[in-house]
Parts: sequence; C-alpha cells; structure tokens
Amino acid sequence: SAKLSEQALTAQLFSGGAWAKRLLVADRNFGVYSVVRAAQAVSAQMLVRLTQVRARKLARDAKVRLRAGLDVLVSWKPSAWDQCPKGLAPESVAGRLLAIRVQRPGFRPLLLYLFTTLTDIQAYSAAHLAQLYGQRWQVELNLRFVKTQMDLGALECKSADMARKEWLA
Repeated sequence: SAKLSEQALTAQLFSGGAWAKRLLVADRNFGVYSVVRAAQAVSAQMLVRLTQVRARKLARDAKVRLRAGLDVLVSWKPSAWDQCPKGLAPESVAGRLLAIRVQRPGFRPLLLYLFTTLTDIQAYSAAHLAQLYGQRWQVELNLRFVKTQMDLGALECKSADMARKEWLA
C-alpha cells in the first residue's frame, strides 16, 4: 500500500466529521498549503506555525517585508510545488500572516511566524493567537509525558479503534 505523509493524512481526516467553526492549531509540519486548503474546504479555521522560508514567500506575495510585529492580511496562493488535496481546486486561502517576537525567561527571543484564517484583527489579536499557539505546545508536552509514563513510544495497532483501546488499557 502507498505511504501517505502526515499532511495527506490530515487532509483525509478533514473529509469525515463536523469541522465547521473549529480552530485547528498546528506546528510547522502542518503549516503547508495542502493542509490549510483542506481545512478551508470544510469551513474549519487554522492557526499554523510557518517556516521562515514559507512566511517570507507569503510576505513577498503580499508585498510586505517580513519583520517582527507584522500582522497583515494575505492570500495564500499555491505555488507550482504546493500540492492540493484530491478533489479540491487549487484556490487561494485568505488569512493573516503574523511575525511575533516571543520572549520567555531564560531563553533567547524567538520570532514566531504564524498563518491563520482568523482574519478579524479586533477579535483575534496577535498576542491572543501567540497564546493559543503556546497552549498547543503545552498539549504536546503533556501527551509526551503520558506516552513516556505509559511506555507508549509506538502503538502497534492498525486501526483507530484499537489505538483507543490500547490508550484506555
């Protein structure tokens, strides 16, 4: 059977279920056009971290310079290299590009590049979006802790139902 990337599996996941008006928060691995376009197709909202290269391309397309404090409306158009999920037209996705400087005590400052489909700047401030993204990191740390404590480095099962049973066991 063909191997699918995490991004392709995510796009497939959107095809089943009620995603409308849900906010999905994801790291750089999912900050790609195909995932954002698949979410748009099911009316889900996205908040994803971007690589600097991808953020720079979006900024260039919007004719702005990528710099700390940036919060600009953009239209994410697929490049020649971007894949579009099966069955979807390669349409542009409206959103915001943010470059947020994050300073945590004891760590060097970090420039965080985010893309979101939450376009209302008044309702969703850059600081609020950075906070939401930070909560995603805490969830990941908690899951890592649970997996370590339960010695679940890898699940051996082949179905979602069996994965659920293994976690519950």
